[in-house]
Amino acid sequence: MRIGIGKSFGSFHVGTSVSTKGIGKGLWYLLMWPFYLLYYVFIWPLTVIYRAISKKARAYKAEAAEEADKHIEVLQTSLKTCTETKDPDVFFRNISLIDKSFDGLITYEGFLRRCEKKPSEIKQDFNSNRVEFVNDFIERYAKDTRIKIYELSTKSEKLNKANAFYNILNEYSEQIPSESMAKLTVIADQLKDLAKNPDFSL
Repeated sequence: MRIGIGKSFGSFHVGTSVSTKGIGKGLWYLLMWPFYLLYYVFIWPLTVIYRAISKKARAYKAEAAEEADKHIEVLQTSLKTCTETKDPDVFFRNISLIDKSFDGLITYEGFLRRCEKKPSEIKQDFNSNRVEFVNDFIERYAKDTRIKIYELSTKSEKLNKANAFYNILNEYSEQIPSESMAKLTVIADQLKDLAKNPDFSL
């Protein structure tokens, strides 16, 4: 609907017309501009901040999942290596990797929903069994050393091999629990007795 405003001069008409639709729209903006102002001053900035934080949180969560997968892969590989190797350097290097991987997983613990147990709890379990874990390696390394002692021909070579067993492991004493150090000393003495007397039964 349009409203005409003007005056006729004979056959001429001078004036203008105004649409009621336009008036209504204008009144709408006139009434609503305080609310628009409030929105753009107070609400819109908060919306922008929320979206930015949400985007950053999603990105961090994705990064956490990716990093967690890397730590889990290192853990699995290192644990397998530790249960198989007879090399002290390889064993204790992988023990360090296990500890670092646990610490890395604990950093992202709040984002790991799929785990039945928290990484901190799994690390606690591992530390509770660390003595047994290290003892298993010491026994495995001792068995390998024992075979090599039998294979050597002279007593001096045998004694050198037995002494090397203790000396090499002692280099990693900071990573060996005190209970395992006690076991190491006992086994080292047994290997020395074996080197002196190949018929010595362990």
